[in-house]
Formats: sequence, C-alpha cells, structure tokens
Amino acid sequence: MFNFIRLYGLRFGQKCCNVASAMLLIRGESVETKDTEVKGTEAPVCDYFAQAIFRANVALKADSKINRLTGNEFNPLKKYVPWSENTMSHILSDLLNPAGEHGQGELFLRLFVSGVLADASLDCSKAVVQREALTRNIEQQQRRIDILLSGSNWACAIENKPRAGQQEGQLEAYMQQVTSLKKEKSFLVFLAPHHYTPQPFATNREGLRIWELNEVEAERAGLSENITTSFFAWTTACKNECEADNVRHFIADFAEWVDYYIW
Repeated sequence: MFNFIRLYGLRFGQKCCNVASAMLLIRGESVETKDTEVKGTEAPVCDYFAQAIFRANVALKADSKINRLTGNEFNPLKKYVPWSENTMSHILSDLLNPAGEHGQGELFLRLFVSGVLADASLDCSKAVVQREALTRNIEQQQRRIDILLSGSNWACAIENKPRAGQQEGQLEAYMQQVTSLKKEKSFLVFLAPHHYTPQPFATNREGLRIWELNEVEAERAGLSENITTSFFAWTTACKNECEADNVRHFIADFAEWVDYYIW
C-alpha cells in the first residue's frame, strides 16, 4: 500500500511545507533548514497538504485496524509459494475434482462446465480429473495434457498457458487425444491472458474454448465466438457459492496469487 507519509517523511503541522522551499527543491536548488514562517498565498496550499496528511493518517489507522481484525492483507500463497505453472495446474485440478478435499463435491466443476464450456447439460457426477495425462491414442505419445477432465459423455483438455509459450502442434495433439476418447462432446480449453492467441488447429475446432485470465478486452480475429468467461469470473463464482469458509478464503487467495504473478 502506498504510504506517502512514511515515504517522504511528512508530518502533520510540519513547517517544511513552505511552498517557496518546495519550489527550490523541485528546481534542485539548496534551501536553508531553519524554520520559516508560512505567509501570504502559501498558507492555503499548506492547509491543503496538512488536511491531506491528516486524512491519510486516519485512513492508515483505519486500514491497520481492519487488517488486525480480518487479516485481509495476509495471503500465504503470495508470501510463501513462488510462482509456478505446475502449482497453478495442481490447484486447478484439485478444485475441479468432485472428489477433492475441498468437500464441495461437483460445485466448482459444474460452474466450470456451465461458464467456461458453456454447456450446463454435461453430467459432472462421475467426472474424473487427471494431471499430466499422456496423449496415448495418437502418434505424438510423449505430450502431456496439463489437466484432462473425463465425464460420462464428455471430455475436456485444459492447456494452462499463463506465461509460457506454446509448442508447435501442441493444441492439435491435445484435441486429437480428447476426440479419440469417443465421448459425445469433446472440448479443449485454452487458459491464457487475452493477448495470447492459440495456434490454429484443424481437429474439432468448434470444441475450442478460450478461458481468459482477465476480463475480455479485445476480440481475437476469428475466435470471438470461442471466448466464454474469464478465469476470475469463475473463481468469484466458486468463492460466492462455496459453503466452507476456509476453502472460500483459499480461492480468494488463489485468485489474488495468480493475478499478482501474471501481471
């Protein structure tokens, strides 16, 4: 939090707010350190800064008390967990897992399929979540899908690209693998900032979903119909509907952690 009082050493009532001295300092000229009286047109300006400093002090004290009671400035993820794409994928897979320790069942997955996949009809009750799933059913068998979701009649690969670049043919291979599972519906979710454009691929192009890491600010050429909802809209929905306080707080910390390191 920006604290101009601590940063610049200003104190309420301090006579160093003398405008003439300030102007000399701005021009790089030396000034005497002895106190001088505040006269004439300088007084209103000094009053303005004095009021600003007073209000800032009040705000700082209020913020300190709020933080003491709520701990809203403490985020253990930001403080102790360094950024990692794998860590982000691990957390996402845990939240999307209906059998996860979060105890919310299929809630987070249901919000994902309705918001991100834009298909609320998908059955989430028997969904299975895999990390680093191998592309076993195609020629390029050494590729690994960040997160693979498999439901009774649908499958979805999630490619998490918050910062790293794409490999050649990566998305094509992932969609081929998902399609090879022979489900009624196949999806490929590309999770990235809005300025990342997914590489073109031919297989089941209509199954592509772009999961923005921010609110949609610009349409992608020829891909605007694939943009559904933002990552932070999903985390907000999860937080709002979650019934467990500790999980709700964790989701808020997770979203803040991602936002802190991505931008």
